[in-house]
Amino acid sequence: IKKIIIKLPVIIKKNILYLYEVYFRYICFKKENTEYRITKEKIEKNYNPKKRILLYHISGLSFGGTEKNLQIIANNLCDDYEVFFLYSNKNVENNRLNYINKKVNCIEFNYSERSSKYPFYIKGMNPHIKNVIQDNKIDLLITADSGYTQYPINTIIDTPIVLINIFGSPSVQKNIIATLFVSNTVLKNAETYTGPQLVNTWIYNPITTPNNNVMERAQQIRKSFKILDSDFVFGRIGRNADSIFDPIGIKAFQKVVTEFPQVHYIIMSPPPILEKFVVEEKIPNVHFLPPSANEVDIWGFHFAIDCLAHFRLDGETCGLNIAESMYACNPIISHKSHIWNAHTEYLTTYFSRIADKDDVAKYASYMKEFINIKEKKPLLWKEMKNMAHDCAEKNFSEKIYMKKITDILYKLLKL
Repeated sequence: IKKIIIKLPVIIKKNILYLYEVYFRYICFKKENTEYRITKEKIEKNYNPKKRILLYHISGLSFGGTEKNLQIIANNLCDDYEVFFLYSNKNVENNRLNYINKKVNCIEFNYSERSSKYPFYIKGMNPHIKNVIQDNKIDLLITADSGYTQYPINTIIDTPIVLINIFGSPSVQKNIIATLFVSNTVLKNAETYTGPQLVNTWIYNPITTPNNNVMERAQQIRKSFKILDSDFVFGRIGRNADSIFDPIGIKAFQKVVTEFPQVHYIIMSPPPILEKFVVEEKIPNVHFLPPSANEVDIWGFHFAIDCLAHFRLDGETCGLNIAESMYACNPIISHKSHIWNAHTEYLTTYFSRIADKDDVAKYASYMKEFINIKEKKPLLWKEMKNMAHDCAEKNFSEKIYMKKITDILYKLLKL
């Protein structure tokens, strides 16, 4: 069906999308009306005169790139606005509540079940987001998702919304007053269906900056795996989900480690299928670190490695883990995926290499190249490290990102 729709004129695609959203909004309204008692009476309180902004994501206090992005926004807006952060801790192993500025009003909600199919209806949401909006007289909702208006966003039709679009799905919901895409690639994908929109813009997700303890943590990591200062260390960090595992990186390392026994591969938050593959294939010098929401652990990992050997089956719509590693002065090896390749927008040959889809041999050759450059051309290696850092500062600056956010708030809401 998608292959047929994509060939239609934009005006027809927009109307199909509109009907699609209206239909599922109606379905959700029906379920919502039977399950929830949404407060409709006005509640009088002594409110802070500042404008009120609510940030929402079902796993908002997790440590993924999407969630960290919302946390950064909340922490930066809370000096000028009354900021609320609605999240659920369900199925979240690590809570980043301590990372949130104390000025942010954090509200945890519970729920009993979330549908696995669009529009991903949430059953038993308590407190319900609509009650949170009304009770706190919210002026603006900021959320992040695939781009389709999922529940409960699709039933919130009166409150202005800024949507951070992370997977390029399109929406024409009228109260979405601005859509912020996480890369140009993602924006172009959505506009294939909607055409150019005045409220659309794109900017890469921002990165936090490491604190003073990260070098000590990096040394602890290397020491724990008995890695010498002279050894070369590749690294990979990402969600520990089998569904996004691509074997290209580990298969390439399997070839390289036989020729260079002094190289290592530290993999933080490994998918179970990867751990199983390493054990069954008896690949030496592969070390696993558990997932962590602690910034010191994350940055300690980046500073413990020499090169990020990135792999992900569906590619990247932005690639926050890549950006963080570049900021830590790590050259990058990656690959083109069958789905998203937004990381190829900013990765240049000055400090990175990108293999074609499923090209294990080429990926392995890049690993060997970087090992040799560090050993035999230290000045070139230093230059590559500096250029990686400069690219991260130029494209993933928290300061630049927040200026764009505040400009949007000022122009569209006069906040």
